[in-house]
Amino acid sequence: MDKERRKQLKLDARKLLAEERAKLDERLKKENPYELSDPRWAQTMLDKYQRARAYRRGERIEPAAPQLTKAPASSTDAATVNRLPTSATDLQIISLIDRWVAYLEREDYVSAYGLTEHNPDMGWSPELMRELIKAYGDKAPAQKVTLYGKATDRVQRKEVNRFADIRDGRLGYVWYDLNIDGYRSDLTATFDILVSGSVLTVTLDDIHVM
Repeated sequence: MDKERRKQLKLDARKLLAEERAKLDERLKKENPYELSDPRWAQTMLDKYQRARAYRRGERIEPAAPQLTKAPASSTDAATVNRLPTSATDLQIISLIDRWVAYLEREDYVSAYGLTEHNPDMGWSPELMRELIKAYGDKAPAQKVTLYGKATDRVQRKEVNRFADIRDGRLGYVWYDLNIDGYRSDLTATFDILVSGSVLTVTLDDIHVM
């Protein structure tokens, strides 16, 4: 295959990906029209997960719960967002990380960084998160994490693993496979679930190929 033909195929593939992305963005906006700073965004995502899970199990699907009509004054405070009760379900924890991923998709690394706690040994910063994502795979300057991804030979993991007992303040950990440019990848974000009193927080540990 000559150079010009390869170049044209790449251009065609990028155009197709852009068209698919535009369609996906339009569909997602219809399914969840709220802004990320609005708590109704997280509530809508949680409701979708619960209903999809019930459907797969063949359970009766209850009508969707009413959405919140007004955001509390502190809804934009990331420190408040990353505070869940110790009774939080796996779905609530995953919903929080979905929100983190949604910030990455917007390439708002500052907001993504501010949403979670961080392992001090890793030296995380918004710029380091950006550099790591841009350095993955083909190292395309424009590549980014996306919330949704088409199926490949990998099954996306969003796993909450809980310990039988709290260990050094840790309730468990999360494995969350990231999608890159709309496709599932082997880049995985790992989080620790920390407990302090009656409060649960999510801490970014690492982002690496697994």
